[in-house]
This record gives sequence, structure tokens and C-alpha cells, in this order.
Amino acid sequence: MNVVAWILGCALAGVFGFAGVTKLIDLDRSRERFGYSRSQFQLIGASELAAAVSIIVGLIWRSIEWLAVAAGVGICSLMIGALISHARLSDDARTTLPAGAMFVLAIVFMVVISLR
Repeated sequence: MNVVAWILGCALAGVFGFAGVTKLIDLDRSRERFGYSRSQFQLIGASELAAAVSIIVGLIWRSIEWLAVAAGVGICSLMIGALISHARLSDDARTTLPAGAMFVLAIVFMVVISLR
């Protein structure tokens, strides 16, 4: 289980670390499409980056692995918001699928890390 937790955690941290940085420095052009202000999008980016860092820290130090679980909860919350944003725009399944997949991956990660 430890290897699976590390694989899932690193995948989540990589995806959300990259996404968070692109939103923080305003490289993600989907902001206009969703109708968010720059500061709102940067707040989302900061949350994604904080989740990525928290996952890695929680995986490294087992005494605070609850931090990785909390990051998983945060990612699930962010992905629920992303799914709502996609639904508001009536996006098709192909566009919405990545947010749903990250939601499921975060849930699996939380289960795996809780069992290790």
C-alpha cells in the first residue's frame, strides 16, 4: 500500500502543483471562459499548490500524514467546484472528465493513505 500511496500522491501533487503555478502566474487562459476574476483564480491556484505541497509533506513524514488526507479533502472540494463550473457552462463530458477523474483519484488516494 505504501508504494500505491506514493504513486497516487506524486501524481496528484504533480498535477495540482503544475495547475496551481499556472493559475498563480496567470498563464491559465480558462479564467476568462469561466468568468473568474484574476484574484479568484489565483486563490484557486494557491489552494492547488498548497494541496500539492501538503500531499508530499504528509507522505514524507508519517507522523503528520493526516496533512495528506486533509489535502485530499481539499482537492475533492476544488474538483466539486470545477465540476459545478463546467456544469454552469454546459460543457460536454470530454471537457469535464479531467475534473471528475482527479476527484476520483483524490478519493482513492485518501483511502489508500488511510490504510497504510
